[in-house]
Amino acid sequence: WSVSMHLLSPWSEGLFKRAVMMSGSLVGMPQITTPKPISEITPLATTLGCPNSTSEEIVNCLMELPVQTILEAVPATMTVYFPVVDNDCFLDKPINLMNEGKFHTDVDLLAGTTYVEGFMFSTLFFPHVDFSNLNVSIFREYVVNSVALFLPGKDIEGLIDEAVEVYINNDESQENLMYAISKFVGDSLLAHSTYLTALKATKHGKGKVYMYEFNGRPFYSSRPEFIRADHTDDLAATFGLSQIGNAFGLDVPAVRLEEARQRGEVFMKNLSWFAINGWPL
Repeated sequence: WSVSMHLLSPWSEGLFKRAVMMSGSLVGMPQITTPKPISEITPLATTLGCPNSTSEEIVNCLMELPVQTILEAVPATMTVYFPVVDNDCFLDKPINLMNEGKFHTDVDLLAGTTYVEGFMFSTLFFPHVDFSNLNVSIFREYVVNSVALFLPGKDIEGLIDEAVEVYINNDESQENLMYAISKFVGDSLLAHSTYLTALKATKHGKGKVYMYEFNGRPFYSSRPEFIRADHTDDLAATFGLSQIGNAFGLDVPAVRLEEARQRGEVFMKNLSWFAINGWPL
């Protein structure tokens, strides 16, 4: 999301000429802001002992506090903060800015997702579902709830049957149902917004646009084999975690660490080549 924010904000103009956007974008997502952002910051201000009658009071108080003090207080408020359309840092909703070509149109974009994206989120957001006893009715429930949660306002009529046809495709095995649920949750939460950003950048921008899908299974993964790569699994390749696996006491076969090292090397070569030259290898 942070990369898409830089693509859209006038504050970032001229600071970069290429962007690598991994797993998600604010474009097309509902999580841009509440029209009353002060109501979101009030719990944090209260926790920190700040006056909270006006934005100015809150800002002045927060600026006097150490960053660590604020960071330690954030989890206690259970609040997630999103950017605000303030006619300064953000001039409009992300989808409107992209549609109107009001983004950094000269920036080259490499946008990517992992193979599934939604395995962890399918249990995180819907913990009541028994993953050991799935059926088509449960998948339909996931479709309804995912659209309501991640794509509010989207017409659900006809979408449920279409999702069953596309994602389940007449295979009602437990393995495929788990894959279908994970895939749909990931698509509705992250993959669709990534694709939409790339699509709008292609249509309205001047820079080159590329997309990738990361399929590398991390050496430490305990997820089912058919999931391949879930959300955040590309970070293992990005930061070379295979080279420090043993340092953390992980009992991982040397062959798996070597496979992960090679995968990370190829992945980073592509990202680096894009950053330098404007296209992946």
